[in-house]
Amino acid sequence: MSGSQGPRREARPRRPDPPPLEVDESKVIAIGVACWGVALVVLLAFHSRLAHHHDSWWSWTCVAGIGLGFWGWLLVRKRVAERKAGRSRQRDTPAGS
Repeated sequence: MSGSQGPRREARPRRPDPPPLEVDESKVIAIGVACWGVALVVLLAFHSRLAHHHDSWWSWTCVAGIGLGFWGWLLVRKRVAERKAGRSRQRDTPAGS
C-alpha cells in the first residue's frame, strides 16, 4: 500500500495568459507619492508624540518613500522617452534595411 495516492486527476490544458494591461505608470507613481506625502503630513502633526515614544523614524520612512517615488518617476519618464524614440526610428527606417 505504500505509494498509493488514490486516483490521479488528468491534467487540464492550460489556458493562455491574458494580454498585459496598458497602464500609465506615471499616474500610479504619482498616487503612491501622494499617499506617502499624506502620511508624512499626518505623522508630522503627531511629531511630538512620536518623538516621545522614539518612533520619529516613521517620518523618515515617508521621506524615503517620497524620494524613491520621484526617482522611479524619473526612470519611467526616461524609459517612455526611449520607447518613443525607438518607435520613431523604426518608422523612419526603410523596410528593406
